[in-house]
Amino acid sequence: MKTFEEPLDLIALTCAGLLEPDEIETAEEACDRLPELQIALSTAFEALAQPEDTPALAKGGWARLEAALDAPRPEAPAPDEGAGVLIAVACIYCHDSLTRDEALYCASCLAVHHGECFETHGHCAAPGCAEVRVVRAGAVPPS
Repeated sequence: MKTFEEPLDLIALTCAGLLEPDEIETAEEACDRLPELQIALSTAFEALAQPEDTPALAKGGWARLEAALDAPRPEAPAPDEGAGVLIAVACIYCHDSLTRDEALYCASCLAVHHGECFETHGHCAAPGCAEVRVVRAGAVPPS
């Protein structure tokens, strides 16, 4: 089972959505055992909604965040000639895919959410955004 050297690493990587699947399980178990860790994690998410109050990330968290941002991204395969472009959309809260019809968009930053995820979280799950309103994609207006 994965362990973290610093609780701040766990908090920083959780908030940034960079935990590996085995690390998510470890983080959840740690929060169940240590209520103060759950409080710290909740506080970090709240702080991200108010960027001027955001605490500094631990050294290990910054290094891993930088590595994830600097990692080369795989080239997208070229679509077949005549085929449309397929775009996969994932909920920013639970990271599961969703269709355009079921997607809700944050009224402030347009982050994509499932309706149930937005309701569960109570506001936009994008770091630094605390919007409580959503919009739904509608029909394209005639030109």
